[in-house]
Amino acid sequence: MFEIKESLKKYSFFEGKEFEIFNIQDYGRNSKFKLKMKGKYYTLILSEERIKPYINKIAILGDNFKKIIGFQYLSKDNKVLILDYFGNGIGMDLVKIDSTLENNDYELQLKNILDNIHSIKQEYVDFSTNGYKDWKDYYFSEISDKIINIYKQNLITNDVKKTLLEKLEESSTKYIDFQTTFIHADVTPLNVCINKEDNSLYLIDYDDFKIGDPLMDISRIINCKNMSKVFHLLVDKYYSQYENDINHLFYTLRVNINWYNHIIEKKQEDIYNLDKAREDIFYVIKNILNHV
Repeated sequence: MFEIKESLKKYSFFEGKEFEIFNIQDYGRNSKFKLKMKGKYYTLILSEERIKPYINKIAILGDNFKKIIGFQYLSKDNKVLILDYFGNGIGMDLVKIDSTLENNDYELQLKNILDNIHSIKQEYVDFSTNGYKDWKDYYFSEISDKIINIYKQNLITNDVKKTLLEKLEESSTKYIDFQTTFIHADVTPLNVCINKEDNSLYLIDYDDFKIGDPLMDISRIINCKNMSKVFHLLVDKYYSQYENDINHLFYTLRVNINWYNHIIEKKQEDIYNLDKAREDIFYVIKNILNHV
């Protein structure tokens, strides 16, 4: 930590300021930290690879994106990115404080943030560079690849694979309400922070911010609703109509397969429960197969 702190002092953002770096957020990768300075908390990213997506999005959306993500500072050499974390030292993410929260309008605040993100529409998306014809083709191709992947890992039988692919094709044919907006793509309780001083809520961590279907974000929320009172209220009040939607189920399956593979690829079975991840996949598959 000392070496990182000393190296940052050459940048104007830190000039003449006392600050503290703590809490590595990348589970072993030294590229993302929390930073405390003058009682305010920031997200500090020290990886050109991690910073590049932010630069690309800022180039596309300008001040609109900067406002959403709480943009503070980008060094001229693009090697240091500073973002607001959640306002001040009283803020905590839902993983830590959700059980202690009193009833407030946190779920409405989170919905308003997502509505703001989902209002940034992209009227035209060129899928041809990725070999897709349109949004439906992308949806079908991406999720079918995930289904084939879990079959190759011997998590499902060939018959289940065929049935899932058939239901996916039926789903992509019937589902005509695809929207093309920007999405957060990683809405979890870990990325939602509360400033208990003024009861304001912040959605953080825009590493995966991209063009997509808002249902992807909603599916992640539904998938996490039992982890958080705020998420549970958000689903009950605003998103309950999506819970039995087959497209939501397929998006959830996609998320769970990615998570399962992440645990395996990063060899993080000691941090995350691989059996629980597998169980979640089977639960979603069962819901899909039972879907009328």
